[in-house]
Amino acid sequence: AESVLQLLRIEYGRDGKDLNLKELLAKTILNRDLTGGLSITDNKGNLVMANFAFPAGSVTNFSDREYFIFHSTNSNDSLHISKPIISRATGKPVIVISRRLNDANGNFGGVVALVIEPSWFTSFYAKAKLLPNDIISLISPDGTTYARRTGSKESSGEDIHKSPLFTHVANNPDSFYFAADAIKNVPTWFSYRKLKNYPIIATVGSSESDVLSFYAHRQILVFTPRVIISVLMILFSITIAVVLIHRRKAADQLAEEKQR
Repeated sequence: AESVLQLLRIEYGRDGKDLNLKELLAKTILNRDLTGGLSITDNKGNLVMANFAFPAGSVTNFSDREYFIFHSTNSNDSLHISKPIISRATGKPVIVISRRLNDANGNFGGVVALVIEPSWFTSFYAKAKLLPNDIISLISPDGTTYARRTGSKESSGEDIHKSPLFTHVANNPDSFYFAADAIKNVPTWFSYRKLKNYPIIATVGSSESDVLSFYAHRQILVFTPRVIISVLMILFSITIAVVLIHRRKAADQLAEEKQR
């Protein structure tokens, strides 16, 4: 995504509004899945060009968007990753990855942006056989989920800032911990990693019951024979006792007959 933005920024800096965006994308060896939502806005937030269409009557000024405000007020050249917001083109939640454009004088000239649906990050795992409580998520440092997949359910935009994850991240950027899931409250083992160059924390989790399922199954395999052996021993002991009691009664009866 960052490479796409860098390329688009270079080409727009050279050709300006004469840039043929669709032709540029057709000629480059880029991931086509990532080029479904590219746009350029000027320093006022007005849409200059995009490779996708907006519905008639929709607002094409983005000066109110958080990512535009960030770039217009920060002169440093940094990649910005937005929280999930509703796209004005599709009406679906999207993540906007963007960079600042500068004019010939080095002043703010606009924004180049790449729009990605949150499910793009987790759709790969749809091919895996995730258990219902398995968790895969990308999280912003302030506790908002960029994208999340729990079993077969995809979501984004949840607020999990109260999760103990952030206490652990502050102490170690790459580790694991055990806690209740912040959304479903299921006891879960989490492994996490804070990316070095991006405001992203990646986490995966498996519920305690799933982690211990093999152990529990093994315990059942061991426990069942023990129960059977114990029951057999009890039955054998009872049988022996019954036989001994019967013999004792028979002996007593024989003694009585002899005495009589």
